[in-house]
Amino acid sequence: MISSFLVYWADLQDLGEKQALEDGAELHKTTTLQLHPQQAPENDVGIVLLQ
Repeated sequence: MISSFLVYWADLQDLGEKQALEDGAELHKTTTLQLHPQQAPENDVGIVLLQ
């Protein structure tokens, strides 16, 4: 996930930019998890999509 890379990259920066990058990574992770829930909705349980 890109937020993991941003946290890693933040460790390579000076203090001022490090905190800003860590804050941005956390914000990105939170937003991503809200947009892409980890569980399927109840009415989708048992449905398989084939391509």
